Amino acid sequence: AIAGDTAACINSSLLHSGIFNFPDTSIVTWLWNFPNGNNSILQNPPVQTYSVAGNFTVSAIATNSSGCKDTAQQNIIIYPLPTVTLPGTMTIQNGFPATIPATYSANTINWVWSPSLGLSCTNCPQPIASPKFNTDYTVTFTDQNGCVNTA
Repeated sequence: AIAGDTAACINSSLLHSGIFNFPDTSIVTWLWNFPNGNNSILQNPPVQTYSVAGNFTVSAIATNSSGCKDTAQQNIIIYPLPTVTLPGTMTIQNGFPATIPATYSANTINWVWSPSLGLSCTNCPQPIASPKFNTDYTVTFTDQNGCVNTA
């Protein structure tokens, strides 16, 4: 069988490991095929990183010294990163605050804006900005799957 995580965000790592459902006293070789194009011959292969979102299948073939084989498969889900649309530049006249018109992908649940100076809030989707000087604001945002992005 295959043990390990079954869901991750793009560019995050998943750990997979081979499990014996029944003990085998002979020497067992492994052949893993990962949907990111990697292969491994270790029972506990290195962590895998996936750069494409979707539903995929990991497979492992265990072969004992008598030539008996068993194949295990595990379905995994790789979630896309959340996205945001922001203006490249905003011109705000001193004394006339303006809302930063950010539009996020569905299911975005958390926002952290920085620097906080000149913002009405740092944990909301569209803060009102009233900076006294030229300021570059950054938002780090998270969706319901725990995927994080920054813009």
